Amino acid sequence: MGFDVENHKNLPAKQLCNEIEKVREKNFSKYASLVVCILSHGGEGTVFGTDGDQVSIEDVKTQFNNFNCHDLIDKPKIWIIQACQGNQLQEDLEKSIKSSLTPKKLESRGNFVWLIGLLTHISNYFFNNGVKQEIQRHQVILQSPDIPRPSVSDVLDIRATVPGYVSFRNEETGSTLIRNLCGQLRSAFLKEDGEQSNRHLEDVLKMVQKSISKEICWLPATEVDGENKKSVIFRPCHQTIEWRSTLMNFIRFEKKITGILLD
Repeated sequence: MGFDVENHKNLPAKQLCNEIEKVREKNFSKYASLVVCILSHGGEGTVFGTDGDQVSIEDVKTQFNNFNCHDLIDKPKIWIIQACQGNQLQEDLEKSIKSSLTPKKLESRGNFVWLIGLLTHISNYFFNNGVKQEIQRHQVILQSPDIPRPSVSDVLDIRATVPGYVSFRNEETGSTLIRNLCGQLRSAFLKEDGEQSNRHLEDVLKMVQKSISKEICWLPATEVDGENKKSVIFRPCHQTIEWRSTLMNFIRFEKKITGILLD
C-alpha cells in the first residue's frame, strides 16, 4: 500500500510517549494519512509499557487533533489498539464444555508483542470528498476542505475489544484483531489481479467483526464439586472489536504499483 513504516518494540511507558511526541513533530505535508498501531497489554482506556506503567490512549490521540497537528488537518488519523480493555470475558451463550472436548489450541489473554507501526505514506490513497487526491512520490495535491473541520475530526479509532473486556492472542497465529484485519485488508485492497476495490475501510471493519465473532477462544478453568473433587473445564469465549469514527469522508486504499517508469 506504499506506507512509510517506523517500528518500535518493547518500550516502557515514558519512552512510548516520547516516540509518539516525535511523530507529532514530523512534517506531514507530503503525506496523506497517519496510522498508529499499538500492540500491548492494556486496561480500560490505557495501554501498558513494558515497565507496567499505563498510558492513556485519549491523551496520546489528543496530540494529533487539528489544533495540535496542523499538517494532518483534513487527513485521516487511524489508531489500531490491540490490547485488553479490562478483565471481563464474553462467554458463549452455551454452557461451558467439559475437558473431554479438548480444543486444538488454547488462547491466552493479552498480547505479548509490543509493536508500534507508524504508517504514514500511501502512494495511491483516496480520502473521498468528491475529488481524487493523487499522492505522488514527492508531491501531494490536496484541495482545501469543502466544509470546516472540528478539532477532533477525521479520526478512526479501532480497538481489539470493547471497554471492560479482554482480547485474545494465539501463540501460533497471533492476536485475533490483527490477524483478521490483515486478512480482510489483503482481500479488499491487495488483489493479485490488480483490480481496484470499491469497498471502504469501515466496510472492511464490518467484515473483520463478522469473522472474529465466529471464532471461539477456549480458556481453561477449574471446577470443584460438592466432594471437593476438581475437574478442568474449558470455557468458550468470544471477542468483539469496536471502532469509533469522526471521519468526514470515506477511506479506500489501493495497491502500490512498483516497476520501471519509461518516458
